[in-house]
Amino acid sequence: MKTNDELNKIIAKWCGWHTILDDEYGPLRGCKPGEVVTPGFIFTDIPNYCTDLNAIHEAVKKLPEGPFTWWSNHLMQIVGTHLKSINAGARERAEALVAVIEGENKTKVNCCPRCSAVGIIKRHHEGGFATPECYWKECETCNYEWDHS
Repeated sequence: MKTNDELNKIIAKWCGWHTILDDEYGPLRGCKPGEVVTPGFIFTDIPNYCTDLNAIHEAVKKLPEGPFTWWSNHLMQIVGTHLKSINAGARERAEALVAVIEGENKTKVNCCPRCSAVGIIKRHHEGGFATPECYWKECETCNYEWDHS
């Protein structure tokens, strides 16, 4: 099980924070998205996603639809039921978000690049006289096609 600091650091990086300091001088600090470190720069405390429901809510809002569904499913697994997930604490919500983030980094989320839906159909076209054999993916929701090869 990850500590609060580990979860907070993973989520902060995913939200765009950088140059995160984890030292004996205080809580995790870093640069907000878009900030540049210059001489005399004062680092800002990163949000405590594990204890602040507002902070974790803002982070979860960054998920597209498909990964949001995965986050919701992870949250239900952590707390037990859908009803309990409604009242889940910040720590449980952070654990579910990190599970989705780490899954994205390991497997590259398999969802539609246009609408983020997870219903993907693998298609195949037999080659013919004027067209080569082709494999591609199609979204069940918006019918977007990609990865033609």
